[in-house]
Amino acid sequence: MSKRILLIYPKLDSFFNKLSLHAPYELLCIASVLQDEGWEVDIYDQRFCEPEQEQHEISDMLLYTKYDYVGISVMTGKQIKYAMEITEVCNLYRIPVIWGGWHCRVCPEHIEEYRNSGRLFDFVSGEGEEGILGAIGGVQFPVIAKDPTLDFVTPLPWDLVDVERYVNNDAVVGRSLPFQLGRGCSYACGFCSNSVAKVQQRYMSTDAALEEINRMVDKYKLDSIFLLDENLWDNPNLTDIMNDLDGRVKWYAQMRARDICDIERCKDMIRWGCERVGIGCESGSDQILKDMRKQETSRDLRNSNLFLCMTPIESWNTWIMGWPGETMEDIKDTVNLAIRMICDNHNCYHNNFYMLVPYPKTKAARDKRVAPHLPDTLEGWAEYDRHNYNCPWQPEELRKVYQRIGFSSKFVGRRLKKFPQTHELEMRFRQKWWDFDFFDDEEWAGLLLEGKEVLNDVFEKNQGR
Repeated sequence: MSKRILLIYPKLDSFFNKLSLHAPYELLCIASVLQDEGWEVDIYDQRFCEPEQEQHEISDMLLYTKYDYVGISVMTGKQIKYAMEITEVCNLYRIPVIWGGWHCRVCPEHIEEYRNSGRLFDFVSGEGEEGILGAIGGVQFPVIAKDPTLDFVTPLPWDLVDVERYVNNDAVVGRSLPFQLGRGCSYACGFCSNSVAKVQQRYMSTDAALEEINRMVDKYKLDSIFLLDENLWDNPNLTDIMNDLDGRVKWYAQMRARDICDIERCKDMIRWGCERVGIGCESGSDQILKDMRKQETSRDLRNSNLFLCMTPIESWNTWIMGWPGETMEDIKDTVNLAIRMICDNHNCYHNNFYMLVPYPKTKAARDKRVAPHLPDTLEGWAEYDRHNYNCPWQPEELRKVYQRIGFSSKFVGRRLKKFPQTHELEMRFRQKWWDFDFFDDEEWAGLLLEGKEVLNDVFEKNQGR
């Protein structure tokens, strides 16, 4: 008798549901292991569902297909809310539900309480592949426990999803899909859930990685792959993998600034087909970087940018505002460094400047100034907004500046440079950055209104392209 399971990736929130979507890669990894054990697997990505159809789609799937279990991916934030709604529907059909994902790893006590309420069959607080097999089969999966590599997730069952929904992504050029050469990170940054979850570091063997990448490129006619590795240069097999690929496919990856302060490494990256790197700069203040446990300095950030300016590789940088104890002078250092980096390197881009999101149990969340403002229940974390300018542990004057920097970074960071209607406003915002002029309430009210009108014009004219 066949065994069947439905794996669900709940939606996140309305604005980000259909914006630059990556495939639910973690569910594909879990599905691969389940198929090896004889399970029939379906994957449902709720992010593509229209709001008025959400309950109907789930109900129809459960009504017309007999599932033995439903597995749901759960990240901290609004995804918890939608996971709870899906779980209630599954309960109506008496189908056992298993949760897994980041919130289960970081806050198992919240999920334990929810399970004890009778609504949840079980949850996975470790690696999903091994944990779900333990939950549905009553035994752990010895291959995963004994295998230090990541080879057990291959081959990835891409046929379980509509690949065409994911191959054209705003974050990359051409047809692209995500891939992961390694899992886990050796650093413990104070804002990152990795520092709490302590994911075991695993790396795919050279042969397995090459076979899977070549298969994906050939089957789906890919122009590039988007590497999901938390720390690419930790991978001992990276050089062999990239040398064997020999630039066959372009690639994008997250990297640390200090890892690319090396001209020979930059030359290798060009030869290997790297087109874009994402760098977590976070702050231009050395004191804040130290408190974040970044193990990098503002000098590293600028030097990596200068190395990259000698290459055709684009750098897309992210920044964090609102670290507890951050002063106006600290944020001034960050703005000054960010604008200098753009001037130093014509291929330097900045993503939006984001507010700190203190994820549960991280160093940031444990700070005595921050902790009183955070939820302490599953229901509270379900309403947690990852995209906001609400930073109640900071003084009001700083919060105003954060909002103005965050909004103007959409223009100053060059993300919109291909749209001519943004250029004039970009120059005005850029001058504000040079002068660190964020304090005139009346003037900024007008600038924010004008900026929103320009953005609406851009989105309306490019909708559906």
